Amino acid sequence: MFTLKNKYGNIIKTVETERQRNNLIDLGYEVVSATTEGTPLTLDEMKLEQLEAYAKEKGIDLTGCKTKPEKLAKIKEFEKESEE
Repeated sequence: MFTLKNKYGNIIKTVETERQRNNLIDLGYEVVSATTEGTPLTLDEMKLEQLEAYAKEKGIDLTGCKTKPEKLAKIKEFEKESEE
């Protein structure tokens, strides 16, 4: 299950499938959360497409990252730097 919001934050939609999520992202929505059976996913649990959507939402540049582990490492590095 994915929760997305529009760029103004005043419209929030919840969808079940990645295809529905991708359609909303194409319309300018941003992923707020991704859950499985009511439990939020960790970065390690996310599929490649979910990681890419997460990175896009957070403004993380994944240029040069070709594999899921590379993208995951880049996202974690960004988050670690953001905490400091």
